[in-house]
Amino acid sequence: TYCFNASLRKLYKDKGPYVRRRSAENVMKEILAVKAAESMRTVYFQDDTFTLNKPWLGHFLKEYQDRINLPFLCLITADSITRELTGLLKRAGCIRAFFGIETGSETMRFQVLKKRISNEMIRNTGKWLKQARIRFRTYNMLGLPHETLEQAFSTVEINQQVQPDYPWCSLYFPFPGTELAETSQRENLWAPKSSGQSTPRSFFETSDLQNPIGDQLQNLQKLFFFAVRFPSLWPMIKRAIRIPPNPLFQTLFLISYAFCYWKSENLSCMELLKTAAHNMKPMFGKNVPRK
Repeated sequence: TYCFNASLRKLYKDKGPYVRRRSAENVMKEILAVKAAESMRTVYFQDDTFTLNKPWLGHFLKEYQDRINLPFLCLITADSITRELTGLLKRAGCIRAFFGIETGSETMRFQVLKKRISNEMIRNTGKWLKQARIRFRTYNMLGLPHETLEQAFSTVEINQQVQPDYPWCSLYFPFPGTELAETSQRENLWAPKSSGQSTPRSFFETSDLQNPIGDQLQNLQKLFFFAVRFPSLWPMIKRAIRIPPNPLFQTLFLISYAFCYWKSENLSCMELLKTAAHNMKPMFGKNVPRK
């Protein structure tokens, strides 16, 4: 309900297969061509669900291991991964895997987001990735419609249980055309901005959604990394989010975001600095989209 894919399926209805998968050989040729032309250290497969088609993946990973033999990153889902598959990924060169938790509340995940992935699946995915020694990043959202503090806390706590190397958290943004945005508008939680009105430059900054605890959720999002990676700070963070949003929390978030981005995507220091410079431009009036 929160993602563009449902609208995309409607857009492509009756226009042939929705998923058009390239052959393993076709993808292999592209990687080899880039590898021959550039200095390539890491391959990043940005398919929404790299592990969706098991027969294709099994053939591809064998070819990749034999012919490319470079570390790679990929996106998975907790309902498409198994213990055996994490082993195959590791042997083929997978060093990072990313997957969405979204919220620690199964009620919110099932009924509001309509994402049928259980907490047990999420905990198993974390366990199998740890066993395979694949570092991983989790995607999370705070500030969902009618979200309570207890539900937001559960998102922190399930991340503490699975122990991601790179916990990643944004604020829910109601993208127009999605089911959840339409629901939010109907319930008077959100109104699309008219021309000339300002909207958040990024879903890492603030939320347009009406929520009486919005400031606390915004603060928790800024401190999410520290609450997950350093559980001993969790009681203190629960108290700290009651104070108004402030530059210190924003600075701590930027530091944690930069660390996660740098390490999870296997960047060099120079690559990180170039990305940071690009993303700072909007703060100084440049109309450049952030990554």
